[in-house]
Amino acid sequence: MAQKLEAKGGKKGGVWDDGVHDGIRKVYVGQGQDCIAFVKFEYVDGFEVVVGDEHGKKTLLGTEEFEIDADDYLVYVEAFRDKATEESIVDLKFETYKGKTNKHIETSPGVKFVLHGGKIIGFHGRSSDVVHSIGAYVTFPSTPDLQGKWIKVHIHRNVQLRRIRGAFSSRVHNITKEMAQKVGPFGGNKGDAFDDGVLGYTGVKKVTVGENGNGVDCIKIEYEKDGRFETQMHGSVTGILKEFELNYPDEYITSIQGTYSNVARYNTTIVKTLTFKTSHGRTSPMFGNTAIFSTDFVVEGKAGAKLMGFHGRSGSALDAIGAHFFASTSPLKHIEPRGGFGGNAWDDGVYDGVSKISVGLNCGNIGYVRFKYVKGSTSVRHSHGKMSEEPKVFKVDYPNEYVTSVEGTYNFCGDVTSLTFKTSKGRVSPEFGKASGSKFVLAVKDHMLVGFCGRNGLILNCLSALGARFAPVPTPVPTPVPTPVAPVPAPVPAKKLEAKGGNHGAAWDDGFYEDVRKIYVGQGDSGVSFVKFEYDIGKKLVAGDGHGKMSLLGTEEFELDFPNEYIVSVEGCYDKVFGFEAEVVTMVKFKTNKRTSPPFGMDGGIPFVFEMKDHKIVGFHGKSGDYVHQVGVHVSPISKS
Repeated sequence: MAQKLEAKGGKKGGVWDDGVHDGIRKVYVGQGQDCIAFVKFEYVDGFEVVVGDEHGKKTLLGTEEFEIDADDYLVYVEAFRDKATEESIVDLKFETYKGKTNKHIETSPGVKFVLHGGKIIGFHGRSSDVVHSIGAYVTFPSTPDLQGKWIKVHIHRNVQLRRIRGAFSSRVHNITKEMAQKVGPFGGNKGDAFDDGVLGYTGVKKVTVGENGNGVDCIKIEYEKDGRFETQMHGSVTGILKEFELNYPDEYITSIQGTYSNVARYNTTIVKTLTFKTSHGRTSPMFGNTAIFSTDFVVEGKAGAKLMGFHGRSGSALDAIGAHFFASTSPLKHIEPRGGFGGNAWDDGVYDGVSKISVGLNCGNIGYVRFKYVKGSTSVRHSHGKMSEEPKVFKVDYPNEYVTSVEGTYNFCGDVTSLTFKTSKGRVSPEFGKASGSKFVLAVKDHMLVGFCGRNGLILNCLSALGARFAPVPTPVPTPVPTPVAPVPAPVPAKKLEAKGGNHGAAWDDGFYEDVRKIYVGQGDSGVSFVKFEYDIGKKLVAGDGHGKMSLLGTEEFELDFPNEYIVSVEGCYDKVFGFEAEVVTMVKFKTNKRTSPPFGMDGGIPFVFEMKDHKIVGFHGKSGDYVHQVGVHVSPISKS
C-alpha cells in the first residue's frame, strides 16, 4: 500500500505525477541559474526499467545523475525552496537506506522541507521552465503497530516522525518508562531543545560527529526502529564529519565522555569534545577540539546500561548533550536473520504466540511466508514475498501448543531453500521446499517463538533470510475450580449459500459469527483482488484472514454501525478477464438494514445477489489466488428481540 506525501514548494506551473512503481533506479537533476531547472526519474517495475518524463526544462548548466544500487532504495529527500518567493526549488538532496547521497549544496539558502516515512516509490509535483514543488509516494510496513497516526515534529535542521498514540508498541523489547533512565544534558542552555525519545528506538548503529575549529557543530545518529534505520541530526554542518560505527546489534554505546566551554564565536557555551565507549570495550577517537578552560562531563547509565537515544540542545552548533539508557534486561531473545545477505528487511514484531504458518514456493525456493499471530484476544497476520503456487499450511494449537524451533537451509545465491517448524508437543511440520545448501537453526532453550523477522530478495522477492524472537515459556497457571454458570443458549445455526464466480484459486471459509463489523476490499487492474472481514461473536471482535492479494492501490473500508446495523444482502458480478484461467469477481457492494455501500470495483459481467428474507449475513466464503474468484455467504435469521 502506498501513501502520497503532499508536494511542497510553490503553486505555479503544471501538475505532474509519475505514479507508483516498485522502486527508483536513477535520479536526474538539472541545474538552473538560481534553482533546480528540471528533474527526471527512472523507476523499476519488476524486471523493467520505466523512464519517467522530464519535469522542467534543461539548461546549459548540465545535469547531475544519482544512481541507486540494486540492493538499496531511496528513503529520504531534503529540499529547499527559494526564501524570497518560495515558488521554486533551489536544492535537492536524496539519501538511500544505506546512507548513499547525491551531490548537493551543503549549506542551502531557503526554506527547508523533507519527504520521508518509508521506501520512496514515486514522485509528483509542479513545474514549468523550473521545478516549483515536489512530493513523493512511500510504502509503509504492513505491521498494524505502525499504521497509527503520525505527526511531524520540527527540530532544528531536522524533521522527525513521532507516534501520537498514548502508548508505544511492545515491539521495542518491552521497554517501559521504568526501565529507561534519562541522563543530562550537559553543556550550554542556548539553541533548540531536542529529544529523540528512548521509547521509539531499539538501538544506535552509527554516530557521525561534525567538528570545526571551535568544537562540535553537529551530531548525526543512525537508529534502528521497527527493523528499519532512521537518521536524526542536530546542529549545523560547518566543518568535517567523522563517523563511529558500532557492530550493531551486538555492540552498543555505554557512556559518553566530553567537555564543554564558552566559545566567543557563538557567544555561548557549546560542546567542545565527545568520546564514546561501547559494550565491547572499544573507545572511539575524540571528536571536536580541546580547550584549556573547559568542564568535563560523563553521560552513562547504571551498570553498563545500553544507550537508546540522545537528547540535548542545538542550533548553530551542539550546545548540550545527554542520553537515554535502557536500564533493564529484556526477557526476549532475538536471533538475527540467518541466510543470504542483502534484500529488503522486514520485522513482524512481538506477539503472544503463533497459530498458523503458510509457506509458498517460487522457482523452487521459499518465495512466500505468511504468519498468523495471537495478541490477546485478536489475531494479526503478516505476509512476505511472492508465491508462484498455492502455499502449504502448518497449524499450531496455540495456546496449548507453541513453536519451539525453526530449521532451514539456504543456497549459495542467498535464497532460503527449505523450512521446517517444531512445536512444544513434539510435532514437526512437513518440510517446506527441499533442503539444500547451508543449514541454520532458530531456537532458544526453554523459550517459545513469538515473532519473525527477515529479508526478501530484491529481484525474485524470494525469502533470503529468516530470524525470530523468543520469549520465556510462561509458568503454567493452576486450573481454577469451575463456578456453575447459567447455560448459554446455543447459537442459531447458519445456512451456507453457494459461492458465485470462477472455479479457480484456493477455497476459503471464514465460518459464521453473530454479526459483521467491518469489510475491507482491495482492487486491482482487473477486478477485486483482496477481501477481509471483521466479525463479532459475544461482543468480541474477530479479525478474519485476508483473501487474495493486496495491490498498491490499497484497500477501501465499509464499517457498520455495530450493533445497530447488519448486512441483509450482497450484490456483485464476475467476468472472464484476459490473462486469467477463470472468472474473477469484478465488483461487490453491500446492503444493510440502513444503507447501501458504494460499489467496490467495476460493474460488468455476470451479476449475482445473496439475499434471504428475514435473514442477515454472518460470514463469508469463496475462492481466491492473486484475485478473488468466488464469493459466497453464511446467513442466519434476524433476531426479533
